[in-house]
Amino acid sequence: MIDFSGAQNINLIYYDAFAPDAQPELWTEGIFQKLYRMLLPNGVLTAYCSKGNVQRAMKAAGFEVEKLSGPPGKREMIRAGRSFRSEKYNSHPRPSHLSIIYPTAAIVALSCRK
Repeated sequence: MIDFSGAQNINLIYYDAFAPDAQPELWTEGIFQKLYRMLLPNGVLTAYCSKGNVQRAMKAAGFEVEKLSGPPGKREMIRAGRSFRSEKYNSHPRPSHLSIIYPTAAIVALSCRK
């Protein structure tokens, strides 16, 4: 089980939860704040969902957000990070190893229950 306490130091979060219409509780500012705290300074979160309310929740949590071209069958996707557009991000040393989490909807839902 993933502990969303924010104690981890993660390089990459591939956020593949069910769509916001199916599980809106997984796409809130509060969830993204927890994920933001888990990321290292040069960490990145990616998600296939690029809805406006999801982008706003990510931005409110502190993320810088940008839309990217999506994979086949998907027009757009999101890349978000703490400061990936800044000079500081581009000059930050790259890690010798990566810490990656892939929180599927079932794991995120179970982990975020009170």
